Parts: sequence; structure tokens; C-alpha cells
Amino acid sequence: MNTPSTNPTLLDRYVTLRALHWLVQPARLRIYVAVVVILATLIGAFYAFENWRGKRAWVRMQRELQAAGQWAELEQLAPPPVPDAQNFAMTPLLAPLFDFVPGTQTQRDTNANAQARLVEGVLSSASSKWAGWPLAQMTDWSQVLQSKHTSNRVAVTPADVLEALRPAETKLAELRAASARPAARFHLRYDLENPAGILLPHLAVLNGYSRALSVRGSALLAVGRPDEALADVELGFYLIDTLRAEPMLISHLVRSAMIRRMLQPVWEGLAQERWNTNHLARLQTRLDQYRFLADGQEALKGERAWGNQIIAWARRNPGVVSQLGSAEETPARVLFPYALLPRGWFYLEQVEYNRLFNLSLGPAINEGRGWILPAELEAATRRLEEAVELGAGSLWKHQQLASMLLPALGRAVVKSALAQASTDLATVACALEQHRLALGQYPESLDALVPRFLDQVPRDVIQGGALRYQTLPEGRFILYSLGWNGTDDSGHPGGKPNGAWEGNAGDWVWRYPAGLNAVPAR
Repeated sequence: MNTPSTNPTLLDRYVTLRALHWLVQPARLRIYVAVVVILATLIGAFYAFENWRGKRAWVRMQRELQAAGQWAELEQLAPPPVPDAQNFAMTPLLAPLFDFVPGTQTQRDTNANAQARLVEGVLSSASSKWAGWPLAQMTDWSQVLQSKHTSNRVAVTPADVLEALRPAETKLAELRAASARPAARFHLRYDLENPAGILLPHLAVLNGYSRALSVRGSALLAVGRPDEALADVELGFYLIDTLRAEPMLISHLVRSAMIRRMLQPVWEGLAQERWNTNHLARLQTRLDQYRFLADGQEALKGERAWGNQIIAWARRNPGVVSQLGSAEETPARVLFPYALLPRGWFYLEQVEYNRLFNLSLGPAINEGRGWILPAELEAATRRLEEAVELGAGSLWKHQQLASMLLPALGRAVVKSALAQASTDLATVACALEQHRLALGQYPESLDALVPRFLDQVPRDVIQGGALRYQTLPEGRFILYSLGWNGTDDSGHPGGKPNGAWEGNAGDWVWRYPAGLNAVPAR
């Protein structure tokens, strides 16, 4: 007897479909909906709590910063506007640098940067690498000019350098005339939502001017034209001052580099005894006005505002965080989906940024006392390195943006201290030369300079002690600061004559080369 055959259903034939049919039963769907609702509620509560927690922590941090005088928006720190007719920065040579197409930072004149530069293709890169006065080095004229300006001569003279720089004289004349204007303010776009986009084309231009003016000033001294050399030095000082009010750390660091460069002709004129009493009085008055340590503190306040503003911009536009990193260096960080993070975590990033900012400086600096403690700053730097989490841990500690944005603040302080020590040494050296011209010799101690040649002797910017000074048997002297290592190295700078000198080791010294032939001032 034949049994009738039955055709299997799809559910019988396919296990997957049977499982799916079981999963989508109405009773089970209600469970799934309930689970989704619960998860959504938990996620929403998590985001709401983290947003509240982050905002609360940031408000508390803001209050602390305000109480310490460290809270400000970058635009609030910007120098006040200046009418164009009174503004040095609006001289025709420099104005195109910030003449942007409305609503952009695109220069109308695409050749503005090249036109504004003082000289192009004249000075060699080698001339910017030798240490100069910090290692008692006179200008090496063979290293100053690019080879195309030397006419294959073995020996390059100061007169050759002046001739090569002659095309710059028209621009220098314009800058001298513009320096008579009562104010200087370059039109930086402080109002940008993302301050990382602020253009600073003037820094390279002014830095180039200081280099050319320094070399030209030394050359003028070498050919016996000290009045003209002084004019170049004073113009270089003025250019340094045009950046003083800018609340940007990079502007301050450029100033610090410019002043050390402009001290080269000052030092060479003293080494060769080419400055007269009038020259010395003018130099001393200008040098005594510099307060690089205090200016550095204002620049750090601007740097803090800059970083805070970038993090606030990232909070409103989390997808752009990748623009702050480098795909080659930190691919995981750059590719991370920051848009998925609670907005409160960006507030916590701001809190951590400011905490680390404070930690990196510690109690090492007090602009009121006018000196710093390098050992305390080095200890603060070590604490910072220990506190910063790298890798995935930086996300949970809210240090992702802080580790991207926080600069090497300790190095910035070193440069501020070095700039201040340099100007202090130069000021005292001018007073010592005035003493020699008036009384025929250098004094036995710096106290003898007060009050006739100095109102007071500046303290060592390192640790606040007395500057070291002693006369030498050949009729010269050695004057120095303890330098960054905070120890007395008997006036040894510890640098490498053939390399760039950053002042990390040894003393910071003002000393003249032995056996240098002096040429009296005219």
C-alpha cells in the first residue's frame, strides 16, 4: 500500500527561516521594543549626565581661571584698533600682507609676501646658524652672502655686504619714516571661530628684516660708520616692539629671537670700542625698556586662550578634530569618530587642557619678582610628562586635544628668560663702556655704576641673584648670568662654535674676544 507523500514547507526545509519565525513572534517583538527603549533611555541618560558633568566641571575651571587672572578670549587680548594713518603696519610696504578679500584670509595681492620682504637671495642660510655674541664670535663675513654675490672672491669684506644689501635701502627708508607713526598693529583675524586658521605673514617678514639689519649694522660699524649702524639697530629694536602687544606665543618667540640677533652689532660696537657716549646712552635707554619675562607671561595667557578657543570650536564641530592631528603620526586619533562623543567630554578636554597648562609651569615664574627658578620649571615639565596619558588612555582621561594643542611651555619660558638676560647683559655692558670712556677703565664692581651710569643693576633673571662680573688682566671684563642650569660655570657658555646655540648649558655670557683691535668711535 502506497503512503501519500507530503511536500515539506519552507520552514521545515530551512533552519534559518524557522529560527527567524521564532524570533519574530509578536510576544518577542514586544520584548525587543522594550529592550531598545531601555537602551535608548540609558544611552540618553549617559549623554545627558556626561554633558552636565562636563559643563559643570568647565564652569568651575573658568571661575578658577578668572580668579587667577588667566581667563580671557583671544579677541579680548587683542591690541586696540589703530587708525590707518597712525599705524606703522599700514605703510605701503606692509599693508598688503593683511589686505584680504572680504570674508576670507586670501591676500588680494598674491605677491604681497615677496614684495614685503627686505631682501631675497642675498644673505646665506649659514649666517643665521652661527652663535655670534653669546660665544664671543664676531661676524664671519665669508659666511654672510650667498655665493652669487661674492664674485668668487676668497675674502668677503663688510663693504661687499653693504653693496649686496644696497637694493634694500629704499625699503629701509620707508620703514624708518613709518616708524615715526604713533602706533603699530597688524590686522590679525582675532575674531575667527577657529584661531588655528589665523594667518601671521608678518612674522617671517619682520624676522627677515632683523636679520638684514643686524648684518648691515655690523658691516657699517666695520667700515667706521657708527651713526648709521645705530640707526639700523634702533630700527631693529622698533620692529621688535611692533609685535609686543600681540597675544600670540609665536609672536613673542619671534621677538625673543629678533632681540638676540639685534644685539650682535651692539656687542661688536662695544667689542671694537666704536660707540661714543651718545650712542651708548641711546642704546642703554632702549635696552632697559625690555621686559621679556613679563611679556612672555602675557603671551602664555594668549596661548591658553588660543587653545581654549580651539577646543570650544571642536566641541561645536567635532568632525573637524582630525584637522588638528596628523594621519601619518597618529592615525587612530585622527580617524576616531569624535562626533559620537558626548559634548560634555569636550568640556572635560578643556578642563584637562587648563590643568595641564598650569601643571607645566608650576611656581617657577613670578613676573612681579622678575626672575625664574629653572629647577622648578624642569620639575613641572617632568610632572607634566608623567600626567599626560598617551594612546587610548588619553580618551578616557580627556587628554586627546590637550596632548595635541599644549605646546612645550617650558621651552618658551627658557627663550623668554634668555631674551631678558641678554638685554640685561647688554644694558650693563653699555653702562660699563660709559664708565670706561668717562673714567678710563672699567669699575671693580657693578655697584660703582650706580647712580651715574645705571639707576640700578638688574638682578640675574635666573634665581634672582647678582649678575657675575669681574675685570680681566687684559683690561676687559666678563659679565654673565648663571644660565639655565642655575650653576656658576665661571663664565663658560658651554656652546658649540659651529652650531646654533640655544643656551641650555653653561652660563649666559657677555665677553669680548681676546686680542681684538679696538677702533675708537668717531
